[in-house]
Amino acid sequence: ADKPVNLAPRRQSKDSLHFDDLDIDDISFCSSDERSFTKIQLAKITMKECGAAVYRQRKTIGLCTVVACVILACVAVLLPQIAKHDPMPESVSDTARYRDIKSRILEAGVSTEFAIDWKGSPQHEALLWISEADGAKLDVDDEMLVQRYSLAVFFFSTYEVDGEEENGENKKVHLSDYSSAISMAKSASTNLKPKGWKNSTNWMTKHGYCSWAGVGCHHKPGTDLEKIHYDGNYGVTHLNLTSNYVRVSIPGEIA
Repeated sequence: ADKPVNLAPRRQSKDSLHFDDLDIDDISFCSSDERSFTKIQLAKITMKECGAAVYRQRKTIGLCTVVACVILACVAVLLPQIAKHDPMPESVSDTARYRDIKSRILEAGVSTEFAIDWKGSPQHEALLWISEADGAKLDVDDEMLVQRYSLAVFFFSTYEVDGEEENGENKKVHLSDYSSAISMAKSASTNLKPKGWKNSTNWMTKHGYCSWAGVGCHHKPGTDLEKIHYDGNYGVTHLNLTSNYVRVSIPGEIA
């Protein structure tokens, strides 16, 4: 009678062969056909493992490629933005006044430092104008300086629509050659009239902003009781430019 096969694992002696030392031809419990089948099976297993290794390698390479592309894209986007970051413009002649006014504006909390330092932003141009180009030259400690700055931000925020559409929206274009504070200073103009404004009397000039077209102010001691428009700087009560066809994304400085 056939002896029962003991399938329990046997303790391996120190002299027993390791798997690496085995040869497929030493397997005695298989016929030649079975042995051939076993070789094919092992070959398939080996190929499968190799394929899995290649897949993992390709997956790793693909992931690295994606990460590299993301990094390059971020660099391409951020570099122009970094270039636009302009904490101290080269055109500033009085750097101390520029820094002091900037600090005053930041302390008042009307604008963020990011917005002010963004080259070409309404806040950036307004600070340039009030520190460099404004003929009024208000003292840094003047209590009306921040309101004057805020109105300048509004001015530099205005735009007109040129009728063309870009991505489903009307394109915004600069109002005039005076959309830059520096070009304003060089122009020495006393009566700017940007496109889209029917009346821009006294805007961005040395005159008090209470005389700027559309700006209404509180009564100021020394002026007529009913006067809301006068050549001075005081508390602004309203801004009425409804008949001026002015287009603007209302900046937070006057919102």
